Amino acid sequence: SSECLFFFGSTMPLKRARNSEDARPKKKPKRAAPDESEDEEEIDEELLGKFAGRRGLTQEEEEERVLREMAREAGKVEAAETASVMASERAMSEAAASLRPSQRGSQKGSVTSVASSFKQLTSGKWEDLPLPPSIKKALTERFKFEHMTQVQKACIPKALEGMDIVGQAKTGTGKTLAYLVPMAHALLTEGLEDGGLHSLVIVPSREISRQVELVAKKLFTFEKGVRVKRLAGGTWRRQDVPRVNSEDAGSSGKVFDPKHSHITKDYEMLIATPGRLLGLVSIVPQFSAKLKNVKVVAFDECDAMLTDQVWYTIEQLFEHLPPNDHRQTLMYTVAVPDAVNRLVLKMVRPKHLKRFRETTDALLRPVDTVEQTCYVCPMLDMLPLLLRCIRQAQDEHPMDHKVIVFLPTVIIVEAFEDFFAALGMKVLKLHGSSTTTHRQQTVKRIREERRLVVLTSDVLSRGMDFPGVSCVIQYGLPWGVTQYVHRLGRTGRAGAEGKNVLILANFERTFLAKLKHLDINVKEPPFPTKVEEMLVKKAKAKIAGGKYQDRDYGQTVFSSLIAYYSSVRGIKKNKEDLVLLARQFVMWLYTLQKCPAMPQKFIKKYSLQRTPGVTKPERRGVPFQKTQKLKEQRKEAMQTLKKEISSRSETRKAEKLAKKAKATEEGQ
Repeated sequence: SSECLFFFGSTMPLKRARNSEDARPKKKPKRAAPDESEDEEEIDEELLGKFAGRRGLTQEEEEERVLREMAREAGKVEAAETASVMASERAMSEAAASLRPSQRGSQKGSVTSVASSFKQLTSGKWEDLPLPPSIKKALTERFKFEHMTQVQKACIPKALEGMDIVGQAKTGTGKTLAYLVPMAHALLTEGLEDGGLHSLVIVPSREISRQVELVAKKLFTFEKGVRVKRLAGGTWRRQDVPRVNSEDAGSSGKVFDPKHSHITKDYEMLIATPGRLLGLVSIVPQFSAKLKNVKVVAFDECDAMLTDQVWYTIEQLFEHLPPNDHRQTLMYTVAVPDAVNRLVLKMVRPKHLKRFRETTDALLRPVDTVEQTCYVCPMLDMLPLLLRCIRQAQDEHPMDHKVIVFLPTVIIVEAFEDFFAALGMKVLKLHGSSTTTHRQQTVKRIREERRLVVLTSDVLSRGMDFPGVSCVIQYGLPWGVTQYVHRLGRTGRAGAEGKNVLILANFERTFLAKLKHLDINVKEPPFPTKVEEMLVKKAKAKIAGGKYQDRDYGQTVFSSLIAYYSSVRGIKKNKEDLVLLARQFVMWLYTLQKCPAMPQKFIKKYSLQRTPGVTKPERRGVPFQKTQKLKEQRKEAMQTLKKEISSRSETRKAEKLAKKAKATEEGQ
């Protein structure tokens, strides 16, 4: 029997009293449901009174209706739990005969059990590779791996021979181990004898750097002599390089002290982001000399770092690394566009290069174990549809569901978090403006907890491996196919099954033309239930006031929508229609009487001066005639003040001359 009951099919659990006398609440009387005589529920009388008044029923009739609804939902939950357990047991029995028997029993009760039909696995075994015994032991005992995936089997043997690698494979196919295992092999065979920094891994974000650090330390579990160091943004540089007092430091009196910095100490593998790495190289000469001895350099998600915006940083960083002929370069990504491909050739040895491309064509494709669905609806129906999709994902896996919702901007993440909080749903938020501590804590909770909903921007779209992600929901238009596939790749990893839902507005339908090569099902959006409509109205009533009525907050939400859709390519919509849709959405969500005004700088930046529907800021102050009089008065006051200052200065000069004359007479 279940320990929680879903009120009206929602995700808000009500406490269920057991049959023991001490567990029953004693404050309020309770009625037994007709279909459930043994278990009793504690009903909110005030809430029942509100619902009864809306439906034209008495409070007793509404209570009986609620109990019947709760009894039906209890039956649904119990049936879902039974089906989930049976499915898990079947998946476990199938996995016992698969190519990865070492994972037997590890997925009990999980949503995404590893199926035996994982197409990425090959017949190649880790034990057949010429790896150190400690690495083989870690792969079998710590990672529970026996067979390699396609990208691992194709790239690792060539990398062990010292060749440069440019690998392209789908998300969740083991690209991290594809470069860490060759680096570990080279490090243990030649790096420990020389000492110092041997391997360098460059990643695009601090979340990926932390993930790669954990995988590397896990790989070196049985090799205590290897030290792994991580350098990423989000913290003060003084934590990496402390400052000490010095007489030669100028006005500040402090300089960087490399002697007391941990980045100049001994460690064999470094995992870093490009910005932090370049910042420390510029202020610590000893660290720059340390990078000159690097033997192997790996790029994870290289298509995100070899763009025009980041290439300047990478180019500066390579001035502090050994030349191409004196190092081995390993590069992995999901997609290698033509622009990135031209930059790749500048960083590798063409005569010692091994390329691997999982797909035969140039189109970007996700894994086959993810079910892709798309809903197209009016913009005002997108948020209720999002609530409906989240509730469906929770109902499909009531005991262990992980739902990641990708939203367009940071402001939308903050606004939707307040909306779901008004519904009574506990959700996690994570975006680029979050503090480092919050980001680390949130990522840890996503890894460890079994039931949660995450609202995020594009921070978690690349390279993050979270176990048990049952559903990914993409709200709004992605930047492109690459972003869509990267987001989709957070589920269905390592052969597990997953679900992806794309919610688009009517004017965003043209994006589907770019997804023709993907197996995506465009369906009619499900209508929200009466309970969900009631929940949306309740949440809107709660947030209709306070900071949402404030002009500055409304400006932020409205301008965020306009800025996003103005920068996204491929939308066949003029500015007037975009402004009208964003205006209707903001006024509907926060129940505003009038649309918030846009800042003057924002209007000029996006050329919205003559766009209808854009509310310009009101002129604060006095009318024009009074302003002219005030200007004249200020001018007269300034002239009077100047005369007083000049007269005072002349008086002081005369006094100084008199004092000098008097002193001269006394001296004579």
